[in-house]
Amino acid sequence: MPRNNQPCRDSPASSIRGPLVKRPLIVLVVLFVALAGVRFGLLTDANIVRVTENWLSTKMDRRIHVDGEASIVWGNPLRIRASSVELANPPWAKNPLMARAASVEAAVDLTTIAGDQPLIITELIIKDLTGELVSNEAGQANWEFGRPDSDGSTNFLIQEIELKAGALDVRRYDFQPVDFNIETLRQVENAEGLLQTTLVGSYNKRPVDASGLIGPFNNILNGENIRLALSASIGTLKIDG
Repeated sequence: MPRNNQPCRDSPASSIRGPLVKRPLIVLVVLFVALAGVRFGLLTDANIVRVTENWLSTKMDRRIHVDGEASIVWGNPLRIRASSVELANPPWAKNPLMARAASVEAAVDLTTIAGDQPLIITELIIKDLTGELVSNEAGQANWEFGRPDSDGSTNFLIQEIELKAGALDVRRYDFQPVDFNIETLRQVENAEGLLQTTLVGSYNKRPVDASGLIGPFNNILNGENIRLALSASIGTLKIDG
């Protein structure tokens, strides 16, 4: 049961306030073009996968490749399901591949696919993820996606996340590499518009249990007045901030 004034999981991200509130014309145009393409045989399964890969790669400023099967459910949000999904590293990284997942399901708010507004993924579900998190001397990190605008806002944002099983190598240029395993990772938007994240896993075989809040969601979109709170335990170490 969705809370008051909040959408259910499969509804569009109409809870996004400000300039991103409901753009029905964009949705209708996208759906009309899609139906016409299907009707005249232009949007085959292979074409849809390639177009989606290119579109997401452009929005994220990072190459995405589907090596397995993929399907799309038309509507708003647009649902994309794929297996054997690969995400490339930025050009400065030594390893060309940042991550690989056995399966990915994403729900994309169609009202955010056009123009300069951020692309909003309202829900992202990932299973069996392997990859690496790396940074360099210039302060660049491979977990930073898209090209940030000069005002600090971003062109890519995930509203809800669920990760089931993950193993990541974490490397910073001036630190020894570590092993980071994720049992579960979940992020949801709470009643106050804050993104609430919980994580259970291990760090170099030491148990990790963490939770945090960041937002409100609209402020993240605009890159201003962002609140952040974190509570975590790594083995016997406790962190609050």
